[in-house]
Amino acid sequence: MCDDNTTTTAGVRANMEAAVADLTWVKVPVTLDAGWASSELLSQFKTHLAHYARPHWGNDSTRLGLKVFADGMTNVIIGVFNQDSSEDGTVILRIYGKSTERFIDRNRELSCMQLMHRAEYTPPLYCQFANGVCYGFVPGRCISAQEMGEPRMMRRIAVCLAQVHSVHVSASAVSSKGAVVWDMCDWIHRVPSSFGDAEKDARFKELFGSLDALKAEGERLREGLSSLHSPMVFSHNDTQARNLVYCSHKDKISVIDFEYAGMNYAAFDLGNFFCEFSGVEELDFSRYPDEGVQKSFITMYLQECARLGGDDPASVSDEQVNTWYRDAVKCALASHLVWTYWGLLQAAYSALKYDFLRYSYIRFMEYQQWKEEVYSI
Repeated sequence: MCDDNTTTTAGVRANMEAAVADLTWVKVPVTLDAGWASSELLSQFKTHLAHYARPHWGNDSTRLGLKVFADGMTNVIIGVFNQDSSEDGTVILRIYGKSTERFIDRNRELSCMQLMHRAEYTPPLYCQFANGVCYGFVPGRCISAQEMGEPRMMRRIAVCLAQVHSVHVSASAVSSKGAVVWDMCDWIHRVPSSFGDAEKDARFKELFGSLDALKAEGERLREGLSSLHSPMVFSHNDTQARNLVYCSHKDKISVIDFEYAGMNYAAFDLGNFFCEFSGVEELDFSRYPDEGVQKSFITMYLQECARLGGDDPASVSDEQVNTWYRDAVKCALASHLVWTYWGLLQAAYSALKYDFLRYSYIRFMEYQQWKEEVYSI
């Protein structure tokens, strides 16, 4: 998606410290049900939410339409649009997935959305409702996993991530006590001892053995990342294809979905991005980029960081690239483990029809395959 009434430029560097005190948003006490008929959803939107997003849509004469997006693995995403005027722009309703508050800090998410909008990188947040959020649409299309490795697209993604990482915020602004990766590591402590389903419990035991073994790997990861050189920056932390939107008329990539955003090692966004070459629902790690591709992307990223900082992009050295490469490899390992934990939480609580246990197992096998080599770096 591009922008809804934003004027983002590549050189924007926003210092948001002074704006932290007024990071507030409207909260509307209404609950939406994704299972409702379109007419009921539109009626509830007009009655309770339109005032904050498109006040003139509340008129009975406005013909609104709905589009359900199929891109979410956690939430239900619905677009509301004026059938008589494309000028108005689409409004997004994101209805939170079941029990996602167990592992997503919604206050931090909305704070991040506000900060990114003020930095002119994202559309506005209109309001929060009891079980979701209403915000602006970014016109464009989500890229595919196959496109992530195309040189032209990689350059645009590198520029986008450098811009996100250039947004200056305080840790307190996004409720961060440390790197978000450690919050993600704590997800394993929220996985229940039983899935409430005998078949799932048996599969978990067969695939993973025990929760204690998985918790031990989280502690090992903390030690393994202790030698990172990567700076702590404002990070997206979920750089997968469905969160990368290409806007053709601006020829740029934007990131969407800030559920896991916050202060983190910059290299985590890079390492996680490389892991996401494998795809979203059907994982294929044969597509994981080789060292040359990774270093090419890191070079483009560092050159954009240098440009945003007023330095000569040509000043990026091979030594810098190699250091960032080592950090990205370690963070790719972290990505495998934390999304293993995420999948187990989804297997326990999600109402979506997807085999999250299988997803977790594939990610954990990648972690197991590479951990000894990576921890020795």
